Amino acid sequence: MPCELVDEPTVDRQRDWLMQAMVELDPEQRRALQAHLIDGQSLREVAQRQNRHAAKLRSVIQTAIARLQELAVRDGEMSDGELPLRSASL
Repeated sequence: MPCELVDEPTVDRQRDWLMQAMVELDPEQRRALQAHLIDGQSLREVAQRQNRHAAKLRSVIQTAIARLQELAVRDGEMSDGELPLRSASL
């Protein structure tokens, strides 16, 4: 799985929060995150489907993750500055 939540007992709450927080992202960011981190498509696959360079897509995803981190702090979902998400390809 390309993306995994670290703390299993809170997966449902985190998933619910993530779905609500993603609404606050730019549509381009939301599509990229959905395709790569949630649907599990490689950066190369997503870049080809969206007709863009992988480097640009990586930047869009990193910006979106930074925004989600800000929202998580705002919403009390995290306090240490890092979302419990991991992707091997970023």
